[in-house]
Amino acid sequence: MRYFPILFLLCLSTLSNATNYYVSTSGNDANPGTISQPFRSIQYALNTASNLETLFIEGGIYYERVTFTVSGTESNPITITSYNGVATIDGNGFTLFGPYGGMFEMIDCNHLVIDNLRVQHSTYIGFMVFGNDVTAITIRKCSTF
Repeated sequence: MRYFPILFLLCLSTLSNATNYYVSTSGNDANPGTISQPFRSIQYALNTASNLETLFIEGGIYYERVTFTVSGTESNPITITSYNGVATIDGNGFTLFGPYGGMFEMIDCNHLVIDNLRVQHSTYIGFMVFGNDVTAITIRKCSTF
């Protein structure tokens, strides 16, 4: 029974390392990425977020191409999801060519959940997953047109 407090503290420290970040069309990339001070761009959030557990993207239209190269783990997958409506990645103004031409690309990633996102006006591919060792990617309630 003497080991229970140590195990409990170890579990708490592991949980505290995972972080949620937020993106909003009204945000600013100089912000810390909290719900009250969200980032502005999805790509900036993915490039700078450390110990990412969930990236919440507020409903709205984001005119950017997103390239994701970070993996979660089997016990702690990374989730990217909408809140307050559906977040839409819009390809207007982007010209994409194959074979590597997605508006939302996941490259050599593992253990991801992509939830409730939309890609529109992509000239080639909306959601694209590729790499040498890609496993455990879940894409649910997403659409592309």
